[in-house]
Amino acid sequence: MKFGVKMFGKPTPPWISKVANAVLATLVFAGSTATLLGNVKMGTVVFAVGVVAKFVSNFFGTEEDQ
Repeated sequence: MKFGVKMFGKPTPPWISKVANAVLATLVFAGSTATLLGNVKMGTVVFAVGVVAKFVSNFFGTEEDQ
């Protein structure tokens, strides 16, 4: 497994995708709950952390450099 900018277009390992999707789903739920309870700033921060986590997961790859 490698991490880097060159790995962005390569397939992401399945377990990393599953973890990133679970983290994103959890943070979307938490951000929605925080927003609905009146804490809009906290909800926005939580949403942003989830999106960044999912984006960073795309930099993992399984292919070796040729």
